[in-house]
Amino acid sequence: MKYRKSNYIVKLNVFLILACLIFLACSKKDDAVTPPVEEEKEEEPTNEDYETLVFTSNESFFSPTGTLLAHLRDKTSGNEYNKNEYYDYITDWKVLTDTIVFGVNIKTAGDLIIKPEMAIPTSQEGSKLLIYINNTSKEITLKATGSLETYEIQNEVTFDDVPVGFHTVKLQLKSLIDSSEGVGNLNNLHLTGPAAKDSENVMRRYRAKAVHCKWETESTNPIEISVHELTIISKSQDYYQPITTPFGYTGSTWDKDTQTFGGYNFSLWSYGANDPVPPFYQESHLIAVGPNLEFGSYGHEGTGVKPRGDHPYIGVDTNVQTIAVRMVPGEIYDTYWSYYLDPNDGHWKLYGCGKKYNESGEIKYLTTGAFVEVPGGAHKVRNGNVICETQYRGWQMDTSGNWYPINTMAGSTNQNNLSFRDWNIVDNKFSMQMGGWGEPGIEKKTLTLNNPDSAPDYLKGAYLDELYKMPSTFTDNAPTEVLNRSVKLSFNVSDLGTGASAEVFWDIEEGLTKEDKWTNKKSIAVNGGLNEFTLDDLEQNTDYYYRIKIKNDQGITWSYDTQKFKTTNVNGPAVTPVSNFGASSTNITVNQSVTFSDTSSNYPDSRLWTFEGGTPATSTDENPTITYSDVGSYAVTLTATNSAGSDTKTEMGYITVSEGGTGTLQAHYNFTGNLVDETSYHRDLSEVGGFTATYTTDKNLVANNAYEASGEDAKYLTNNNYKGIGANEARTVTAWFKTTAVGSRKTIVSWGKNSEGQMFNVMIHDGRVRIEAGSCSLRSTATGLDNDEWHHIAVTFNPSDGDKLKDVKVYVDGVLDTNTSDGTGNSYRSEVVVINTDVSTNNIRIGSAEYNSNYFWQGAIDDVRIYSEALTSTQILEIKDN
Repeated sequence: MKYRKSNYIVKLNVFLILACLIFLACSKKDDAVTPPVEEEKEEEPTNEDYETLVFTSNESFFSPTGTLLAHLRDKTSGNEYNKNEYYDYITDWKVLTDTIVFGVNIKTAGDLIIKPEMAIPTSQEGSKLLIYINNTSKEITLKATGSLETYEIQNEVTFDDVPVGFHTVKLQLKSLIDSSEGVGNLNNLHLTGPAAKDSENVMRRYRAKAVHCKWETESTNPIEISVHELTIISKSQDYYQPITTPFGYTGSTWDKDTQTFGGYNFSLWSYGANDPVPPFYQESHLIAVGPNLEFGSYGHEGTGVKPRGDHPYIGVDTNVQTIAVRMVPGEIYDTYWSYYLDPNDGHWKLYGCGKKYNESGEIKYLTTGAFVEVPGGAHKVRNGNVICETQYRGWQMDTSGNWYPINTMAGSTNQNNLSFRDWNIVDNKFSMQMGGWGEPGIEKKTLTLNNPDSAPDYLKGAYLDELYKMPSTFTDNAPTEVLNRSVKLSFNVSDLGTGASAEVFWDIEEGLTKEDKWTNKKSIAVNGGLNEFTLDDLEQNTDYYYRIKIKNDQGITWSYDTQKFKTTNVNGPAVTPVSNFGASSTNITVNQSVTFSDTSSNYPDSRLWTFEGGTPATSTDENPTITYSDVGSYAVTLTATNSAGSDTKTEMGYITVSEGGTGTLQAHYNFTGNLVDETSYHRDLSEVGGFTATYTTDKNLVANNAYEASGEDAKYLTNNNYKGIGANEARTVTAWFKTTAVGSRKTIVSWGKNSEGQMFNVMIHDGRVRIEAGSCSLRSTATGLDNDEWHHIAVTFNPSDGDKLKDVKVYVDGVLDTNTSDGTGNSYRSEVVVINTDVSTNNIRIGSAEYNSNYFWQGAIDDVRIYSEALTSTQILEIKDN
């Protein structure tokens, strides 16, 4: 406006000078002179003459947040910066420090006029609002609009000579007429004037995308303990910066208001919110928690457990947190410990210890990483304009007991164009940043410290012992006296702690460390050393589970594992068993199985079997099933035990194994209303999963002549005596199938175990043939095989063609199909994985994959054949056409 007015004055002066000159010239003439025509005056420009840039609530940020809320209009018409949600106004604006922020990129230097569009109630007439460009503010007085549904443009402010470049526009309350309620609603912010020309709104995601990494050391051994020292740099922001592990994550949030760490987290997941519920024994469970903590459940996004109670950083003035994670892997459960370095006394304290089910059964040690994240929804946590930075250093102890500094940070977050994030090294520490106005799209980095800090004193000497300490240490002993209605139990305490009390929990079902799952409990006396107690009023001849819990000033500790005993069926003390056993058959053929029965007298409560030549070679089950793979005669031994003693029986040559059937056709299932194997091997099928097989019309329209799968997980057909073709031996699988189920993998035939090269699965996936061999897959090119029509498949492997999965041949409807090469959506590692099928672990399945019960067959299967040779194309056509 200043520029336009001066231009007008210059033009007016020029006009007056010209008029005077004309008048002087005309006065010298005798004749009359026509007066000059007055020049038309130029109008002064208004705000409407300039371009206007309108900011909506969708472009806003809250910094700080306070009570501010963005109102959700719908969840579909927004942009990806707001996860496609649309917000039409900002409300609940009633705290003077609450600030609404916008980013703008000025392309033309000049004056900038800013006008908020708001709905102001009558009670707030005269409230004051500060409008900032960067750190320079100007004040306006708000005028009432009559209601919160009526929006009007408020008074404007002008910032002179705003330069080209990035600027922040901020709105902050200066005063409220009525401090008991909000000032009103902000709908839009209008930017106009010369500086608005070609200017652009600068957007970032409502909250920044999280940034992740993984940690590495130079150790070549597995890691047992990982220690992380993290420092909060961005102390004016609420955010989360935990250490990640195979069980989940551990660590604290940062609270900007109290300038302290927030609630400590140690969550052991059991399963996701939408996952099928596993058997109870597979659920994660805490074993111990530290001082002032209790056992709690965990329901956010899934089910698991976590410690509850006051965390150790309440009121502690520090922005440095040091935490340690320890892991001992196991075939059934992996056990994890989380410790923190007490900021008050500098010693390690236990936070939580728990067990997580090892689904794979493989022994894998500790790996750790980290991430930085601001949790919250787009209506409230709109702080993507603020930088969050955390710095790290750490050390890891491997299984040889040596400490190594964490010298490598490998970024593990995919690139994004919605928010800024980066990985750096600062002062010999690793740094992760996210949020702010920095440029998005930075690629993930792997960074290495050339001279990392050596292990500090808190990882040496007696400090290291603290990373193995529990609130209490005790061991359960075997029962000393088992009767028909009672049992005497005991346990040894080597570290009782102070202020200790104890309880025992027991039931006829496993309860882990979840008190609500146990039907019975009672308090028991506890002292250092040997402790004995008796459980009465039990049912006779019944299996029982029990677990002990000690609570003291140092925390809570449960028995490391659930213990078991079985009451007798006689009155009086237990009598030493007399070992004896029987078998479902003593004369079998190769790869058949035998189910043994413990027929010992005097009620043994445990037993140990030994099976010469059998798989498995030993068992503690009461009635184990054992498979014999080689011809010969084999001994069986059983040791039966109860609280009174043990007895052993051995039968030499008890099991005789002969060759059995002949021919390369190893199994043939025609499903003519039954599950009979039509070869001389007699490898008949049986149902698994509590269902009865049903039959449907086959490809020739013959009723009850094809197997109709149940279409449910964990329901399939198997043969307990046959494990398929092993190693890299030649083979062929043929079958007819019909399905309309699209999408996920559907298994026709499967055997082996889920390890690299040791599995052989024939499947249909997305209407195409898929062959899996463990950590790899082969997919052929024929499509549309899920079209509710009968199709024939033949899969052959001939080691003379090559030893890898890619060398398998797939025939669809009698025609050799083309295998896809390795790549996205096609085959995966088929060109490198060698076929070495395991036949020592699992039996063949029809309609299910052993490693994932979700890959069950949906539809019909018929004429399944397994050969121990690679059939030719001619032979395959003959099978198809017959």
